[in-house]
Amino acid sequence: MNIENADYENSGCHNTNNIKMKSTLSKESDGMNYGHMVAIQQHRMAWQHSRNIMSTRLSLEMYMQISAVTFAVEEINQDSLILPNITLGFQIFDSCYSEARALQGAIWMLSGRKRSVPNYSCQSHSPVAGIVGDYTSANSIPLARILGLYRYPQISSGSMSDILSDKLQFPSFLRTIPNGNMEDLAITKLIMYFGWSWTGIIASEDDYGQIGSQNLKKKISEAGGCVAFLETISKINFQRKIPSIVELANNFSLLHYVKKVNFRNKAGQEVLFDDNGDPPAIYGFDNQQMFPDGTIHCECIGNIDLSSTKNEGININNSAIMWKDGYGKVPRSVCSEPCPSGYRKASRPGEPICCFDCVPCSMGEITNHTGANDCMKCPEYLWSNSKREKCVPKVTDFLSFEDSLGSSLAGLSLTGSFITLSILCIFIRFRNTPIVKANNREVSYVLLISLLLCFLCSLIFIGHPMKTTCLLRQSAFGVIFSVSISSVLAKTLIVVIAFNATKPSSNLKNRVGSRKIPSSIIVSSSMLQIIICIIWLSSATPFPQNNMNSVPGKIIIECNEGSAVMFYCMLGYLGILSGICFVVAFLARSLPDRFNEAKYITFSMLVFISVWLSFIPAYLSTTGKTMAAVEIFAILASTTGLIICIFMPKCYIILLRPDMNTREKVTGN
Repeated sequence: MNIENADYENSGCHNTNNIKMKSTLSKESDGMNYGHMVAIQQHRMAWQHSRNIMSTRLSLEMYMQISAVTFAVEEINQDSLILPNITLGFQIFDSCYSEARALQGAIWMLSGRKRSVPNYSCQSHSPVAGIVGDYTSANSIPLARILGLYRYPQISSGSMSDILSDKLQFPSFLRTIPNGNMEDLAITKLIMYFGWSWTGIIASEDDYGQIGSQNLKKKISEAGGCVAFLETISKINFQRKIPSIVELANNFSLLHYVKKVNFRNKAGQEVLFDDNGDPPAIYGFDNQQMFPDGTIHCECIGNIDLSSTKNEGININNSAIMWKDGYGKVPRSVCSEPCPSGYRKASRPGEPICCFDCVPCSMGEITNHTGANDCMKCPEYLWSNSKREKCVPKVTDFLSFEDSLGSSLAGLSLTGSFITLSILCIFIRFRNTPIVKANNREVSYVLLISLLLCFLCSLIFIGHPMKTTCLLRQSAFGVIFSVSISSVLAKTLIVVIAFNATKPSSNLKNRVGSRKIPSSIIVSSSMLQIIICIIWLSSATPFPQNNMNSVPGKIIIECNEGSAVMFYCMLGYLGILSGICFVVAFLARSLPDRFNEAKYITFSMLVFISVWLSFIPAYLSTTGKTMAAVEIFAILASTTGLIICIFMPKCYIILLRPDMNTREKVTGN
């Protein structure tokens, strides 16, 4: 065996128009021969003395590979168990990293002549059963297209391009190294294992380096990492580790049998090909360790098996890795530190996704781990704590007797009830005095009792809303207030009737002192409100509900009124009654009576209407327990206005000025 080198002119440089390459190595046999395509010499174009020249440099790594091949063939031939009764021969051709040279060599091997004769075999020895090579994907792709036409098995130990897994284009191509996509995946998993989100890529300038680096960049981005830079360097300066040559130990005469290769070599490694002609994607990770004495040691620190469907985990012996700062000190490589619990990532415009700011989660959202991309929304009945780290139960809230607002309103209600009850007792005690008898004391009793109930009905709005309280509170308020306003209207009409009855030609003399008129006014006016409330309760019954959205972080327990239309119909009817009462009292205010009650009724209705007109916008602008508090305040304020304007002047006379509580003083006669 010998290597025949080309004759190069001018000390290793020669005119490219007169290239005559003869670099071959062969050991043919009558048993079985295979072709081996490898780049032994590197060539690069240059200009010298205005001539296009090519300089040549021997690739020591590839020469060592050839030595390994020849040794492996000899070992196979000496082992009677591998290929019994068959001698393996080979032809090695130097492709010189040239696609044209690789194709030329392939045709030479197939035809058996140094002059290419496609579709003919002129070999004196056994025909070539298959071809091993080329090492680079750039050379293997065109080579595989030609060999695929003849279904000649082709096995490469270094071509990692994804496209070579396409069996429609390359039906006879196989390889002993996984495709580059799997290598990119393995590298990505290694990067993610150490938590590096800010990495750089250095690749060779050839097609494999360009395509592979882009695929690696894509996979790193898909895994949540970022590439700080991507640089390519010349292939001549790019040091790469030569994969081990897998021992050829099967019959390569037929592609069918080559695809079914499945054995373990002497190193204990399994050799087989999948449907795409790729071997199992198993990678080892080495750590190059440099010691103070200048020695360098390459330590295997782990592996990853991507061919297993059960476990795609990565196995790393962290204690065996020597980092820059020593053992066990993994360097950090991040653009931004991970966001703590309670914060989420906010990308920076124009920067990679690994460069971000940390912003706190919004109310009602949390993150319970570091490095969260988004915040998680708490369930409906839960709310985020102050640190936005966990969801806690929402606070239930309603207008209760225990809180300050509820207790204050309850106190005012009881105070007003006590005052009203006291006035009622005073009127009963002095029921025979002129000032009590002057304006129908029975109507005054009804009015005072209804006002007492108005104060007390506000208590229904305080406390935990229940089905019964929600059902009663608005209807009770509407009916009781209707009785109160109807009573005031009846008192006003009595004043008008009494004045007009004094005229000589009046027909109202028989109606003065009649109890039917005020009773019919009160009953008829209140009955319409009762009908409205019955329709409301039967068609849209109010019910208690949990309001989750009104106040952040709280569950407002409130009464759903069932129908907003019926609620405003009830309020509207009260407004109509009070409006009629105000107009009648206003017209009767100037009647010639020393104690004209119409004046005080006019003021009381003015207060009543003012309170409820201001109530509507305040009621609509509040929610939860504040809404209930606004309505209670309107009830207490309007009721207090009626008490002060109508009854306080009479109590003043009864208690403090008894000298004015005479018939002459009251009637002015």
